[in-house]
Amino acid sequence: MSTDDTPPKWAVNLADEVRAVRENGESLTRDMQSLNRDMLSVRENLGEIDSRLSKLEGRGLSLEERELFRRERHERNPQDWAPALDRAKLSGAKPPSRYISPSRGALQTKTMSLRRLGPTNN
Repeated sequence: MSTDDTPPKWAVNLADEVRAVRENGESLTRDMQSLNRDMLSVRENLGEIDSRLSKLEGRGLSLEERELFRRERHERNPQDWAPALDRAKLSGAKPPSRYISPSRGALQTKTMSLRRLGPTNN
């Protein structure tokens, strides 16, 4: 029998695994903290944009100026379509009954137009 002080191989492997999991956890924690900072920055920017939009709409700017501002806002947050619908209501235009995405809009518009025509006789 040997009186060697080296730990068994399974213990070394387990220690390596624990070390790797701990390092991954620390890395994930840093990533989450960075993501939280980024999200706060985005919220602050959106708040500033909303504030500027409210001020602009209150000043009675022309429709073209408001549209330019809306495009700038849309470039920063393409998921935010509510201001466009709000402007449509303010201008008296009837908003669409449902959202049509720009990428599928032409196809859906054509399909809806064909539905209005009724059945076709081929």
